[in-house]
Amino acid sequence: MLKLQENRATIPHPRQRFVSLDQRSSTGARESRRGRKGAIVTFVIEMRPSERVVIDTAVLDDVFNRYGRRGAEDFVMEAVEAISDTLAEVDALGREDRLAEIAPRAQAVSRRSADIGLTSLAKVARDMGIAARRGDVIAYRAVWERLVRIGDRSLANVWMEPRLSL
Repeated sequence: MLKLQENRATIPHPRQRFVSLDQRSSTGARESRRGRKGAIVTFVIEMRPSERVVIDTAVLDDVFNRYGRRGAEDFVMEAVEAISDTLAEVDALGREDRLAEIAPRAQAVSRRSADIGLTSLAKVARDMGIAARRGDVIAYRAVWERLVRIGDRSLANVWMEPRLSL
């Protein structure tokens, strides 16, 4: 999400990624140059993507009802470990641009994430699998970065689940 101090339009510029008519970015950093007709133009220095993480508590409730407290803790812990291990494999494969091997792993991450209620992570993992299946390296890398952001926050939220003593 691109945040500026004032609500001003962002205009594409042929030689720069983003040009804003505002004088400050959300970080407070300034890098201004005089544009045409004396307008002050500021280049955006930092972008901080922000996305909502969704955890389906009904799925977690179902896991607790099916397995009991101890069994649910074990089930969630196994799922988190499987997700982490699979994502480490995906990271290694992605560095080698072996996208064909990533798609089934992305599907496994999506399935395991959905099993423990990590809805956002499941959706982004599915998107990563689609990009990998298509062989679109640029889309894959963009979705991978998104998955890392959402994955970190999703797993942190799972650790905070009051019913789990992980």
